[in-house]
Amino acid sequence: MTVRRIGADTDMTVSAIVQRGDTFLCIEETNSNGIVVNVPGGHIEPGETPEQGIIREVLEETRWHFIPEGFVGAYLWHDQQRDHHFLRLIYYGKVTHEACERDLDEGIVSVHWRTRNELAEDAQRLRAPVVLHCIDDYLKGKRAQFAVTEATERMDIIDSVLPLVRKL
Repeated sequence: MTVRRIGADTDMTVSAIVQRGDTFLCIEETNSNGIVVNVPGGHIEPGETPEQGIIREVLEETRWHFIPEGFVGAYLWHDQQRDHHFLRLIYYGKVTHEACERDLDEGIVSVHWRTRNELAEDAQRLRAPVVLHCIDDYLKGKRAQFAVTEATERMDIIDSVLPLVRKL
């Protein structure tokens, strides 16, 4: 995996909010803190747009085919334990069907549909505070008026995204 960096200590990632009824598509994955809960997402590969990256990541991590419908926003999170920043681009959309024959990405333990309240009750296991924050913003109807593909294809991501960033 190649990490797209937008600064010496900042990685750009993409994540997906997928709602089905009152539940959200979530994964359990392993990291240095053990097994954590997250929404599907990850790093953008070289040559990918953020939209292509999130479609690929959702499929790899959940087996579900994802169709992005819009953009919630950009969130900057500082992981104080590692002294590292992550600029997370949050998309929302729907899944069409599950590719049951696929293996899950390495490190993915399981895939679940959880309510917002279940996630809040399990907040100590969330990979980052941004997980619940972006779901709350999505439920409040927050959407960014921003054409992410245009900006990232031109690599003007810093100038285009920074006015929209919600710092956590």
